[in-house]
Amino acid sequence: DEKISQQIYHRLIKNADVVSYSADNLRYYITNITNRSDAIKLNNGVNMQDFIFDEGNFTEVPELQQIKAHGKKIIGYYGAIEEWFDVNAIKYLLEKTDYEIVLIGRTGIDLNSIACDRLHILGAVPYSQLKNNAHYFDVALIPFIVNKLTNSVSPVKFYEYAAQGIPVVSS
Repeated sequence: DEKISQQIYHRLIKNADVVSYSADNLRYYITNITNRSDAIKLNNGVNMQDFIFDEGNFTEVPELQQIKAHGKKIIGYYGAIEEWFDVNAIKYLLEKTDYEIVLIGRTGIDLNSIACDRLHILGAVPYSQLKNNAHYFDVALIPFIVNKLTNSVSPVKFYEYAAQGIPVVSS
């Protein structure tokens, strides 16, 4: 129920000792709607040690080795694949390029409409294995539909990709 959710939200914000937000447009909701002018913007970040490539601790990923063996560049994404994921952007890449597209993560939407031999949906992997998987990416994606929800996020994956030195293309 939206009304009850708003009441709970306002009570939580009002009674919190410290309030923070991670995206600029969330400031409005914190300062104007709940009157918390003391809210602090905290940008997302990454623990660099979790993403620095260490050849001595590298675990090869057979599925990605096979894809890389095709000799084409890999455009990769890891994270949730839900309603905010821009399927049309992936479809466009598949139609206009010859790159291999790798999607890693839990899939909560139907991707059958873009299925092809260059689209590889690998499913979820443990956090500790993300850097081993992303090591195969030539370019990393954050293909989010631009809307009210996605304009209010600061994707941690951007910082993770950047910590690995992977070029990032984001909507």
